[in-house]
Amino acid sequence: MRLRALAVLACLPLCASFPAAQKFSFRAEKGASVEKSFAMDLSLDLDDFAISVDGEEMPAEDIGSPEMSMRQESRLVFLDTYPQGADGRPALLHRKFVSLANEERQTMGGDGESESETTTEKSELEGHTVAFRWDAEKEEFKRSYEGEGADEALLEGLIEDCDLRGVLPAGDVNAGDSWDLDPEVFDLLTGPGGDVGLVDPNDEDDGDDDLDEQFRDNTEGELKATFVGMREIEGVPLAVIEIAGNAKTHAKKDSSEGEGHGGTNTMELEFAEVEGEVLWDLKLGRAVSFTLSGNVLARISEDATLEFEGQSIEMSQRMTLVGKLASTGKFAAGE
Repeated sequence: MRLRALAVLACLPLCASFPAAQKFSFRAEKGASVEKSFAMDLSLDLDDFAISVDGEEMPAEDIGSPEMSMRQESRLVFLDTYPQGADGRPALLHRKFVSLANEERQTMGGDGESESETTTEKSELEGHTVAFRWDAEKEEFKRSYEGEGADEALLEGLIEDCDLRGVLPAGDVNAGDSWDLDPEVFDLLTGPGGDVGLVDPNDEDDGDDDLDEQFRDNTEGELKATFVGMREIEGVPLAVIEIAGNAKTHAKKDSSEGEGHGGTNTMELEFAEVEGEVLWDLKLGRAVSFTLSGNVLARISEDATLEFEGQSIEMSQRMTLVGKLASTGKFAAGE
């Protein structure tokens, strides 16, 4: 990801003249293909930590000085081909998953000592092609493999719209006009393609699929888009749509570990001061790039009941982490 190049583009002035109103629409010629490259980066650092036993919070000196940080880097590359063309929405889309990877690095410790663990996730979808066929009766896309496929279960969480159609206004807009965005647009920009099946190949019991689904299903917030005008880049006029707002989501997980140990993990994520922009080629009818960033607040809690020597003990652990989120996408004509 060339951050410096993106920063330069963001600083270019808007063109002095443009039509009074612009009509945004998505289009693709029959047989056209577009390579879509995405990068998502998340960083979190421990801000607060507390433990309580039977409702009594442990003194800070008994807990020590815990340290925790998490870094996540996702890199996805899709090659989308439109066998029937598209006007507003494709009737048929072939998506080849060219490259799918996610790396997570966790550092934990305290009192001057720490250790790190890095996990690299891959997906069985990589190298395969999935067809998305529009079902007019059900008003949804049906998913199936084109040619040799992977596990059928991997198709369930895939999302067709990586064209950013959800960002576009419903009608003509003038420079300065704003419109509300559905909260699911936040998921499209931070998790393009939906659940692409990224797992740790060394972990035989990856239980995070349900959490990812909960996070997507529970996304809410207030996002607004504004058409700010036209920007000329390398002689090509591009429409600039700014995005601003906030979002939040949550998920729960059963952390019970057999008889005598029952528990629940609760995770809440808040994204504040979210801002970004989409560059849209009005002539081609598709996005050229997008950027999105924001501050992140994560609250993680575990409530557990322990049975020990005939007694029941209630334990609670609370932690707050703060950090940053950045997501970018680039769209280029495929070969």
